[in-house]
This record gives sequence, structure tokens and C-alpha cells, in this order.
Amino acid sequence: LRTDMLRFVAAAVLAVAAFASDEGEPQGAWLLSQKTFQSAYAVENMDYVVEYGLYNVGDRPATKISLDDRAGFPSQYFDIVRGVLQVSVERINPGENFTHAVVLKPLRAGQFNFSAAVVSYRPDENSKELRNGLTSAPGEVYIYIEREYQRRFASKAPTFFVYFVMMAVTTVFSYVALVQIDNKWKAFEKKSH
Repeated sequence: LRTDMLRFVAAAVLAVAAFASDEGEPQGAWLLSQKTFQSAYAVENMDYVVEYGLYNVGDRPATKISLDDRAGFPSQYFDIVRGVLQVSVERINPGENFTHAVVLKPLRAGQFNFSAAVVSYRPDENSKELRNGLTSAPGEVYIYIEREYQRRFASKAPTFFVYFVMMAVTTVFSYVALVQIDNKWKAFEKKSH
């Protein structure tokens, strides 16, 4: 998550620098696009949340925006639980943003290379030009086997509770046996004196 944020900040600084250096005629809409994972771990057969962010840093509204990430999540590797991987937005005004989330379920464990989503838009309401871009690409992510994830990251409280109960039974049994033996010994000492 930290590297994604650093990439986004670097892209924003570059975009601001590009606008500051060229003070000619208006540049139209410029979209910064970001793809981030909201889930801490990718786990086979568990929900995995992907969020897309589009930010208009230009001086005109972006229109007819299309975000497509179908190639990034093939159906043989992921099920879509909630949301869609291709979305269209009619307009994003200057200084505004648009976010979209998709809930996926990885079907296989192992390394997976997450690629960028494709973004296309018109830089002005009257423009025929179509600008294309890519979101940030998170890169390779390890998808855990569910059993391995449970072993490494799940709560250990039930295991410790069972351990405590087992130790309590043996400790209480040992204490009761010790008290009984002590009482018998004291009784034996009184008889022999």
C-alpha cells in the first residue's frame, strides 16, 4: 500500500509540474488513475477488494470515461463476487474524483502478476480526441492457500483456550492428589506418635 501511495504522489507531482511549466492555452482534462488493493492479503476462496480511483487534475471536464480491467482478472483465476470490471462514467469535472470498487475471489493460490487497467476518455466536452491511459499496476502478489493463511494469520485464541483447559485439568488433578497425599501423611504421623 505504501508503494502504491508513493507512485500516486509521484504521478501527481509530475502532472502538476507539467501544468506549471506550460502556461499556454488550456490543456483540457487530465485523469490520474490508481488501482489499489483494500484487502491486506490475497487468499484463495476469500473476498479480495480492488479499488480504482480516477482524479481529474485538468482544467476541463473529462467526458465519456471508460475503465476496463477485464484482462487483469481472467475468469479462470478469479470469480467476481460484487461489482464489475468494466465501468463507464459520463463526466468528471475538474478537481473531482471517481472511485469504484470490485470484490473478487481468487480461485488459485500462487504468484499472480496484477496488471494495469485501461482508461480512456475525452479531454473536453466538444473534443473528438480520445485519450488513453493506464492505472497504476500493483505488480506481483502472492495468493495464499486458505489453510496456510489460517495457520499464519488467523486468531490463535481457540488454540490457547484448549491448551489452557487441558493444562488446568492436569494442574487441578495434580493439586488435588497432592493435598490428599499430604492429608494422609499428616494422619499417619499423628497415629505413629
